[in-house]
Amino acid sequence: MNDLRQFIDRLFGEFDRTVEAVVADGWPEPMVRAGFELHRQTWDVDALEAAIRAELAGFGGVAALDDFVEDAAGRRLKLERPANIVHIWPALPGAGLTPVLFGASLGVPQGIRPSSRGRHFAEHVASIWPDDVAPLRLLVSDDEWRAAEVVVVSGSDQTVAEVRRQVRGARVIGYGHRVSFAVVVDGSEVELGETAAAVATDALMWNQTGCFSARGVMFCGSEERLEVFGELLGDAITAEEKRLGAGGFGAGELAARVQARGVAEFTSEIWGDSIGWAQRVDGPFNGERVAANVVTLHRVESLAELPQAVVVPRGQLQGAALAAPATVRDEWAEALAQLGVTRICRPGELQAPPAGWLHDGQPNVLGWLRIVTC
Repeated sequence: MNDLRQFIDRLFGEFDRTVEAVVADGWPEPMVRAGFELHRQTWDVDALEAAIRAELAGFGGVAALDDFVEDAAGRRLKLERPANIVHIWPALPGAGLTPVLFGASLGVPQGIRPSSRGRHFAEHVASIWPDDVAPLRLLVSDDEWRAAEVVVVSGSDQTVAEVRRQVRGARVIGYGHRVSFAVVVDGSEVELGETAAAVATDALMWNQTGCFSARGVMFCGSEERLEVFGELLGDAITAEEKRLGAGGFGAGELAARVQARGVAEFTSEIWGDSIGWAQRVDGPFNGERVAANVVTLHRVESLAELPQAVVVPRGQLQGAALAAPATVRDEWAEALAQLGVTRICRPGELQAPPAGWLHDGQPNVLGWLRIVTC
């Protein structure tokens, strides 16, 4: 694990090189610097090691990786590592690095097949990878990843399905399309200006392309307070676009933005005059992205309305940023869990999951291992 710590130390110790690699993949420098600072806690090696121990505890613990041991149920078993793991990385910077760190902790040789928009960062990771841990290399042909024993893929549902089709017989761990949102329960403990700024960070980081990118806000409060929050959120989106340099969109996306803005001005109440805006929607949140950097705002009268206000399919929900008075936070969190959300945090923390967070609410490494009983 010490060598993995050295890798993380180099990733951030040579931060300008890391940033240059991601910028070369097409991301704005201010966003890269801010985004990787948020990711720093996600890649805490000690916490990742603790997560592995916790995950394997019910199956003989880490000792079962090397020998047959008796577990708490009296079964004699061993956890067999795969011969190799291939990671198919999405364009989202850093999104595939945590599984690679888990694989290295298990001592498994690994390969990376990066997205065309993530090649420079993948090359940078490979160039600073420690010599004294399980090898990691970039794959140069599709034949290499098709021959893997375990394939970890992040991307669209279509990408995951296509990988499953092409590598029959391999274990495919697929992370497909997921949607996140925020919930604001008005009250004396909830400062609307700070909350709006935090939600804007959750929404705009990585140009709203990640599974933890907030696309909507459920607001429980009066009409007057919703309008106050909408104006604050519109201003926060404008400020965050400037801070992150979140404006480098292509002609097609900008044209779609103009069309969406024109429709919104006739059909909705909107706040904000930059590329993105906050938009009132008198209907349920369906998880769809209206346009670049746009966050929809939906009012609910009470907790009882939440299940009808979120109509994203249960299996596609990921995170919820919850701002609520302490007296009601737990009941709102329980309702979000019942909806299908797999991670609940404070606004501003969606893009910084803790190390060892359970991706899609599932174990991180157990699915890679074969459990052999004797």
